[in-house]
Amino acid sequence: MKNAVLSPGAPFGMAFWNGFRYVRRAMKKPALPFLLLAAAILAFFIVNVPLIVEGLAERALMAFCYDGTSSVGKVTFRLPPKLVLRDVFMKSSFYELRTEEIEVDFGKISVVRPRILLVDVPREGLIQPRDAAVRRGMAFHTLEVLEMDLDVRLMGVTAQAKGSFDVDLITGNLRMVHLAVPSLQKNGARLEDLTLDMPYGGDGYVFVSRMAFGKAQLRALKGPFHWVGGTIAVRPFVAEFLGGALAGGIELHVGTQPRYTLHANITSLDLPVAVHDFELEKKLRATGELGGRITLTGGAGGIESLEGELTSVSPGGDIVIEDRSLLEDLAARAKQPIEIVEASFKEYHFDTGQVRLGLEDGALGLRIEMNGAKGTRKLDVYLHDFFKNGV
Repeated sequence: MKNAVLSPGAPFGMAFWNGFRYVRRAMKKPALPFLLLAAAILAFFIVNVPLIVEGLAERALMAFCYDGTSSVGKVTFRLPPKLVLRDVFMKSSFYELRTEEIEVDFGKISVVRPRILLVDVPREGLIQPRDAAVRRGMAFHTLEVLEMDLDVRLMGVTAQAKGSFDVDLITGNLRMVHLAVPSLQKNGARLEDLTLDMPYGGDGYVFVSRMAFGKAQLRALKGPFHWVGGTIAVRPFVAEFLGGALAGGIELHVGTQPRYTLHANITSLDLPVAVHDFELEKKLRATGELGGRITLTGGAGGIESLEGELTSVSPGGDIVIEDRSLLEDLAARAKQPIEIVEASFKEYHFDTGQVRLGLEDGALGLRIEMNGAKGTRKLDVYLHDFFKNGV
């Protein structure tokens, strides 16, 4: 028998033939086709991942910017699996957002160092979502905003703010907030140097350097706060008010129809300070202190109800009415000559006094009754412009 002579390419041909025979035998095994199919799908995903990521990014932005424009500078993945959008710009009919980074997790979205502008838009200018299914599909349960720079000009509110917050979008509960608001205005109402501070798992605290509504002012308001289900409660709070102190509770229901309620006790309200702050110097002079309670409720349209009762603190005080028109009005009500009414309020000292507060056709009504050695005096005062452009 002659010895076989192999060509130089024979080893490669045999290797290919053996490999083909191995694959053909392996394909007869049930599991291998599925493994090969999975490998092919994985390869397809790896090759097309940029397109998939861009699609997810567009879907996420459409959920928040369905009536405007948006753009993303760069989209990447981060471990654990998160979608990261960098250099994001979003603009709709009522807001504009520029941010370095938005991180989308399973059910959570984090916005890092955003600059946000909220502005008013006419109701007829609002645009409805093009695809409601898109918005329903992006069901985030947590929103985290870090190092925010906020500028608000919306629903009559003008404000600037800096800080961070984390909110549960399902329950509306605030999980964390560190917020500084140098100024906030709504018509004639104004807040200055508002600070909200609540760490994760901790208690919240609020401080307001000055709060003015109409001609009334609160200073150094402070106390613990809670935000549950869209309701902010500051209770108990203390504040300086008209030379005295105010202590009680405030509840604010946020949303498209905001509402607020204030219940408070007043101690050592100083009448000279009240006359000055309420700009009544040309009408009367008064001394003494008052204490009592007040309840105030309102909404987006302004104050809806106000009621309260104040009583004088011993040893009483003095009152002198100097405004001629006020004296004429009192004389007409009492059906007495103006000279008698003027004399009755000249250097009048009261030992006890009571003031009932209420709203009278949009004006602040003060029903005053005083008792002293010279008899009883009754006085109704209506401050028609007290709440002008107020809350």
